[in-house]
Amino acid sequence: MKLPVVVAGVVILLAGIGGAIYGAIAWAAASARAVACTFSGALPECLAQAAAHAAFAATVSSIFGTLAIVGLVVLIVGAVLREPAAAGPAVPMAQPAPPPVPMASTAPCPRCGRPLRAVPQYGRWFCDAEQTYV
Repeated sequence: MKLPVVVAGVVILLAGIGGAIYGAIAWAAASARAVACTFSGALPECLAQAAAHAAFAATVSSIFGTLAIVGLVVLIVGAVLREPAAAGPAVPMAQPAPPPVPMASTAPCPRCGRPLRAVPQYGRWFCDAEQTYV
């Protein structure tokens, strides 16, 4: 994102400077024409045209001068713009252990009838006599 903003700022700045220079040159030419009008015979008409050209050139120069300032601002913003930090790989979070299943305090083994032992870690009953889970 930074590079396109900087490039746009440079392009706008150069276009603004170029247009402002063109306007200044056109204004100087219109002023020279006004001076030349004083040596010709059609003074009022010639001076009116020279004044119109000078006003147009001044307008062009100020518009493009403003554009150059905008380009400079965009260029500065692009230069100080920070790239977003690259996100690192996602670290999976450990899943919490499920809560233990509540079990009855004692129960008889369905095969041998002896008491079973509760194993809350696995949520199962264990028969010590048969050495197997039920």
